[in-house]
Amino acid sequence: MFVAYISLILVAFSAAVPCSAASSHQYRLYKDESRHFEVYLNPLCNLTECFTPDTKGSYLNLVYVKSFGDNDTLHFFYANIDSFSVMVFRTRNDVTLDIAWKDLISHDKDRMLGSIRFVDAKRTIVKVEDAFGYSFPTIYEFNDVKGTANMSQIPTEDYGNYWYAHHTANLVWKNVTLNATGDNIAELAGYSSDMPNGTFKFVIRYQGKTSRDEALPHLQLNRDSATVDFIIDSVPARFNYSKFGLNVVFLTDYETNEYNRTNIDDEYTPGTFKTFCVDAVEQKNNVSIVHNFFQWKVTKREF
Repeated sequence: MFVAYISLILVAFSAAVPCSAASSHQYRLYKDESRHFEVYLNPLCNLTECFTPDTKGSYLNLVYVKSFGDNDTLHFFYANIDSFSVMVFRTRNDVTLDIAWKDLISHDKDRMLGSIRFVDAKRTIVKVEDAFGYSFPTIYEFNDVKGTANMSQIPTEDYGNYWYAHHTANLVWKNVTLNATGDNIAELAGYSSDMPNGTFKFVIRYQGKTSRDEALPHLQLNRDSATVDFIIDSVPARFNYSKFGLNVVFLTDYETNEYNRTNIDDEYTPGTFKTFCVDAVEQKNNVSIVHNFFQWKVTKREF
């Protein structure tokens, strides 16, 4: 059995985060000394598509995490609608979630835009205070004959002998069940129809408190952080020297500022790294305000 995983940390602004949540198929309530949050599966959906698989046997899954604080509310959405995607919104506390489900699953970009919104007591749509997201459209499998783990060095002219693209929109997704205990909230698992014995998994974890992961690379988490573990579980290799790369798209309404820096970590993950950063920046009164960001590390041998 081959199993590999990558941990992705989602830092939801620098916000703290009460409110009633909408009806849903499944519900879970958490409370600890740091956070109060609730979890729902396919909230507010009464469509047949939210209960039964499609003709491929694939289920529609939208996991909604609502995290309450003193001053605002964080809303996390994890869904396999089209590509697997994650969206995070920050709102004031006195709003309610509203989803236009027919628009959300229409596969029409114009209709999907704005299908997730928040309303006040008068059902008036309320502007969110901040938002960002990630989309994971493709899992690339490549034939790493030289063992460099560098995708830029893999030939592209003979595509079929070196590359295979697993599009998350084409995976057959299993039905999600919310976990009753522990930090693992839910697992969205999908497989290629021609290889049903292996799965690609996105495991959602939300601790709701300051902590550090026990497993490498010992990610540091705070009470506003959520984690997605990407796991390749028993997926048969298509090449003799298969490696995998995950395509991640950072979604933001703001201008982006890209930069990198080299740093040494001699405590939790010893080594020399180059950290690449993408900041979502708003210019206001000649001041740069960083609303959210995306960053990743590479080891010294890779740069």
